[in-house]
Amino acid sequence: MTLTWQQLRDLKTQEFTEAATAWVDVSTRADAGRTRISVEMIKALESEKGISATAAYERLRRVDRNFDFITPSAASSAPP
Repeated sequence: MTLTWQQLRDLKTQEFTEAATAWVDVSTRADAGRTRISVEMIKALESEKGISATAAYERLRRVDRNFDFITPSAASSAPP
């Protein structure tokens, strides 16, 4: 698709700014959720024994990895 000068001039940049601001808010909340899962919940389960604890640990690790799709800093802050 090719844009004309008139289309560029008439572009409503405020809508893009609002969408970007909303995405930052969503990303920040997702990052906080990931931190809670990674730091608090997974760490607490690492010392637990049993089938249920192991299953919960593995599921939380999968949820933690899913945050890679939402948070821009996820790749750099992911636990090993």
